[in-house]
Amino acid sequence: MNNLKIKPQSRLVFDMDETLFFTDKLNTKCYNLVLEKFGFKSIKNIKRVTSKIIKECYPQIDDVEILIIQQEKQNLFLKCLDKIEPNDELVKILKSKDKNEVIVYTNASLTRANAILKLFDLEDNILAMINKTENVSEDIKKLCELFNCKKKDLIFFDDDKIFVQKLLNNNCKTVLPLT
Repeated sequence: MNNLKIKPQSRLVFDMDETLFFTDKLNTKCYNLVLEKFGFKSIKNIKRVTSKIIKECYPQIDDVEILIIQQEKQNLFLKCLDKIEPNDELVKILKSKDKNEVIVYTNASLTRANAILKLFDLEDNILAMINKTENVSEDIKKLCELFNCKKKDLIFFDDDKIFVQKLLNNNCKTVLPLT
């Protein structure tokens, strides 16, 4: 990323988890602690445990129980935010831009994302925070409206290779952060 050219008109769009912040370890640890609390074994050898993975490993858990597990995990995660590591290089880039030039675009819960940004004193460094949807083209339009810019001015920072491919299919500039 050292040779990344950010033009003055560039608008930066950052993903949170495993892009701007390294959260997988804490997320997985919290899910496993909650699973153990409810009498299930920890899920090992998975980089990031999600509710989908829990349902695959424990099909007997119903949707209501998954919601309870998710909420318990979220509560525990919020108590342990100090265990999150920032991606220093990307945080530096974010801080170098004006507030009106940065949006956080994430799958993370906005409550959790706001708490992380506050912990790292970044909440005043972004124009907005929005959740990703399945309709990437519409999301791009929304981002352009929020930024009052053209699609060519957007630069996306995201670690999800499948999502990055969707962005590339929409002719967007992307940066895969080093993790």
